[in-house]
Amino acid sequence: IDGVTKNIKEATDLGYSVEIYNDENSDYVIISQTITNKGSTEKKIDLCTALNLKDSIDNVEASSLTNFGYYLWWDQTNDLTLVLQNHPWVTDISAQDFGIEPEPRFFTNNEKILEYDSGFPEIQWISFSWLNKYIQPGKSITLSYMFYEETYQPPLLKLDKSLISEETDSTEVIQVKGSFYFLVEPYTVEAGWEIHDSKDKIIKYGSLGKFTVSEKQTSMDFDVSITPPTELGKYTLYVYTYTNGLGSLLYEEFTIQLFPPNYRPKLYIVPSEYLYYIPDSEVSFLASVYDQDSGDKPLTAKVFFNNAEVATQEVANSKDLKTFKFKVPKDTAAGEYEVKVTATDGKKIGTKKFTITIKNNTVLTIYFEPKLNATYNKGDKVNFTAVINDPDTNFDNKFTVSLFYNDKVKKTITSTNDAGLVRVPLDFTIPTTETNTTAEIKIVVTTPTESSEKLTNINIYQDVIASDSATGKIATKEAKKKTALVAVLCVLAVIAVVVAVVVIILWLRK
Repeated sequence: IDGVTKNIKEATDLGYSVEIYNDENSDYVIISQTITNKGSTEKKIDLCTALNLKDSIDNVEASSLTNFGYYLWWDQTNDLTLVLQNHPWVTDISAQDFGIEPEPRFFTNNEKILEYDSGFPEIQWISFSWLNKYIQPGKSITLSYMFYEETYQPPLLKLDKSLISEETDSTEVIQVKGSFYFLVEPYTVEAGWEIHDSKDKIIKYGSLGKFTVSEKQTSMDFDVSITPPTELGKYTLYVYTYTNGLGSLLYEEFTIQLFPPNYRPKLYIVPSEYLYYIPDSEVSFLASVYDQDSGDKPLTAKVFFNNAEVATQEVANSKDLKTFKFKVPKDTAAGEYEVKVTATDGKKIGTKKFTITIKNNTVLTIYFEPKLNATYNKGDKVNFTAVINDPDTNFDNKFTVSLFYNDKVKKTITSTNDAGLVRVPLDFTIPTTETNTTAEIKIVVTTPTESSEKLTNINIYQDVIASDSATGKIATKEAKKKTALVAVLCVLAVIAVVVAVVVIILWLRK
């Protein structure tokens, strides 16, 4: 909790409850953990749940189900499938681990696949975590996982839920787009859809595709337009996947209200090309807003992000596409958020929803290549490459790179960031008048959302004799002292020679 690990029962400013749902046919059990922020400030929550299996009557063996969960088998008793992700009834986990030691480990992650083997040591525990969950004061989050009776391996379903509206009429279609995949050969898997009326009677149905899993095919895409029922009222749309031979079924359901054609204003939203956004970034999308009954009267459109109104504007009543914009709040945590767009003619309200993903802004990094750790001479031209890494290509799509020699700008270059990694060739020349033995080299990179810098120091060789620096003057003084000493020695030598000549002359006279 906010970086401190503790038993959730010890968190006095958090509420915690567990709800267990048993299927009426005893096929599955869903365990839901709800955490409520009872404090006055936002809380960042990482929740880890551990299943201690060592107290079971029978030994437990297990195998991993890729991107899904675990298959657990108790000797002489039964088997269960633990579902942890990629299912509409559970909350996708962020990390998981398992072990054969007696005590479970919390908040760890294990990428290893646990394969079923009769000779494999029985596992003692399984733990799984939900990370980086933010809860506003007075709000709650629910985190769920599921146990399914025996072997449960349905094809995994990816569905563009933003295309399925809660409201429609006979002049519109229900768009179902996505894909399903399964990895185990040679099972035959399929996907389909059904529309049920208020009495749960199937009134329409269709196929979304079918294939036999092989090395060449493990997935299938679908994109179908469904004509809605003709009678007004409330219906339920089911989109499902099914594994033949295992009897494993997965489905998502959507409530759809069918209205008269001119009951309320209509909206059509063009999906954004961006895969994600970051805090404080701008979300822009196109939408048409029109109402056949309102003539030329303007309509009022509003945009809601995470249940808060973020934009409102008057728009012309036409099928022409209009631009809508809003800013993601700076303090928005990473995750998936609902965007709701409404349009009203003053009487009825039309609504469309879609989901966007928010990711934390990745801090850009800068490196010198190669490292400038040599000793350089005055007048040298130094070449190197600035390696800049920033995966936020949607927003940090342009770099302005400035090179500084000490405090002076030597070069400024603009580069596009298309792939997240940019290599910018740079160079500078050491002044011939440089008097210092070191210099600071700095790179400053500015993007539309942030700025960062990287610096290093280089060594510069100086000729100490010719230098006018302090050390050069000392050297010059020492040289002068040596010259004076040589002169004195020369004078002494001459005197010595003169004395010797005088001595010789006196000796000859004798």
